[in-house]
Amino acid sequence: MAELWEHAGAAYAWIRRSDRARRGDQARPHAERLESMRADRHLRLLKVSEELGEATQAAIGVEGQNPRKGVTHSNSDVATELCDVILSTMVAMHDYTHDPEAFMDEYFEARSDRIKEWSGE
Repeated sequence: MAELWEHAGAAYAWIRRSDRARRGDQARPHAERLESMRADRHLRLLKVSEELGEATQAAIGVEGQNPRKGVTHSNSDVATELCDVILSTMVAMHDYTHDPEAFMDEYFEARSDRIKEWSGE
């Protein structure tokens, strides 16, 4: 899992560099830079929704629920889109916590007893 977090961290760093280059941060007043950074942060969160929409579209395609299109996707397509959801979520988490890997570890640790209880373990 650590390798996946390294990948997400590298993606986040690359996106932030791209954001700064696009905005031209050095030439703008501090308040404007902060506003742009907030907008970028929200867009990264919206990216998670976009990826979830693509996963949903693929799931609909597996079932052939669109009568005009029929079956258009495979289970593998859905799994791939879900990986995109996970990765985009991991990238977005960098905007909301200083150590997303530790945050997620703590989150799941806090819930592991409940999950074991529910599963009958």
